Amino acid sequence: MLRRLSYPQFEIVIEEENLSEYEAKVKDFAREKGLLKQYEGSVKSLNQQDRDELSAMDFDNLHEHDPVFDKFQTRICVEPTQCLRYDRKLGSSPLWVSSASQIKTEDVPPCQVCGSARVFEFQILPQVLHFLAVDGWEGSRASDVDWGTLAVYTCSESCGDGSKQYFEEFIWYQASSGSI
Repeated sequence: MLRRLSYPQFEIVIEEENLSEYEAKVKDFAREKGLLKQYEGSVKSLNQQDRDELSAMDFDNLHEHDPVFDKFQTRICVEPTQCLRYDRKLGSSPLWVSSASQIKTEDVPPCQVCGSARVFEFQILPQVLHFLAVDGWEGSRASDVDWGTLAVYTCSESCGDGSKQYFEEFIWYQASSGSI
C-alpha cells in the first residue's frame, strides 16, 4: 500500500548570515570555556572523597567534547530556525555537525555527465525535520528519518545540453551527533 505524506507549507526566507552576531557568540563561548577550565581546576583541588562523590555523579562522562559540534551549535544559535545553508563559492564547505563522517572535497565523485569536479552548493540542516514534524508520522520511529546534515555537491560547470533536463548530483549524509 502506497502511503502518501503531506507536509505543512512554509515560506523560505533568504537572508545573508549575520557574522557579527556569530562572532559575538564565539566570544561568549570562549568565556564559557574559560569558566569550564576554572571548574576543572576547582575539581582537581578537591580532596579525594569529594572527587569520588563527583565521579559517582558521572558529570565528566556526559558526552565527549567535539569542537566541530561546538562550532555548529554556536553558528546555528544565531538563527535557530535556519533549515538550508547555501554557499557555492569555490572552496566553500558545509557546516558540519560533528568531526565524524565528513567527506573530503577530493572524495566527492565527479559529474557523471561531463566529468567535471563537483563543488559544495548547499546543505539541509536537521532543523527542517522539526518543521516537517516527521516525529509525528503514524507508525514511525524517531530514528526513521534523522540526519546531522545533508550536503549537496553539484557540477562545477553546471553542465547540461540546454534541454532543461535534470542531472543527478551527489549528496553526502552525515548522521546526527547523537547517533554517531
